[in-house]
Amino acid sequence: METICKSNSLSAVLSDNLYILILAILLLNLIQRRYQKYSQKKRMATLYFAILSLALMAVSLLIIHFNLSDLILAPLILGLGIIIYLARNRFLPFRLHCRKCSKRLPFKRIIFFDSNCCDDCDPRGNDK
Repeated sequence: METICKSNSLSAVLSDNLYILILAILLLNLIQRRYQKYSQKKRMATLYFAILSLALMAVSLLIIHFNLSDLILAPLILGLGIIIYLARNRFLPFRLHCRKCSKRLPFKRIIFFDSNCCDDCDPRGNDK
């Protein structure tokens, strides 16, 4: 019977590279702390994404450690997708356009402000 090379498997790639994504998400969360009074929901969303990424990384490490099949990742990824879909109000508070006037939001407003309104419609936080 032929042994499968785990270095090219999906779980190996995930376990090797997913920590970079987790660190980037947590760094964004720390940067969002500067706008703490305006971005509670968006800070929590980035934390939720970090938790899901950590779960995916943990399962991929367990697959490698116990020499299991990468097919185990399929139900996990499906489950994570269902969790994100069912709790999409908590996971996806980021909007690209203003809720009031439909103008395109700048990056700062997309990432840091819960109001999802442009500078003209919501002047809070313009001092930063």
